This record gives sequence, C-alpha cells and structure tokens, in this order.
Amino acid sequence: MNRENIVCILTTNHLNRVDDRVRDRCYEIDFNAANPNDYLPRLRQLIVQSNLTPLSDKFLLNLVQKSNGSWRKLANYLSYHCGRKQSFTVVSSENSTVTTQVKKAE
Repeated sequence: MNRENIVCILTTNHLNRVDDRVRDRCYEIDFNAANPNDYLPRLRQLIVQSNLTPLSDKFLLNLVQKSNGSWRKLANYLSYHCGRKQSFTVVSSENSTVTTQVKKAE
C-alpha cells in the first residue's frame, strides 16, 4: 500500500467509534460548527433564487438551530415553511449538494 499522491478523507460525527488503528494512520482535523448567523446570507439567497416566500431572520435562525447543522434538514424545513411545492438545490459551504422536494399538506 505504499503509494504516492493518494489522499483519503474520512468523516464522522462519532470519532470515538473509529477504531484506534485506523485513527493512528490518519491526521485528525477538527471542524467547529458554524455560527447560526453565518447561515443567513445563504438562506436568504436560496429564498430569492427559488422565488420562495421570505421568512424573518429570527425564524430562519430557529430553523438553523432545529436542523442541528444538517443542510438536508435545513433545506426540508425551508421548503416546507416557505410553502412551495418545488424542489431546489442547496450547496453548502462544504460543497455538498442536497436537493429537496417537500410538498406541504393542503
């Protein structure tokens, strides 16, 4: 396994569950959760781009807290509370893409 120019990136929310022998062969880099206010510019942009019903910053911050750092949950909450029956794509700051389509009960 002596190879050059190979990078493997492992991610987990439960570092304590990763075997010590695996961890010993890796560099561990901690990432702190983003400040809830840091989400607001991107959420406002998504609302405008997707022609969704605007929501107050206070309400958006509540959705951010409720999503607990998950862009997938946040996209679903946003779609539901904006009352649209369409899909839209969220590209988070980590460049992970989430497409959501939530139909609000009528």
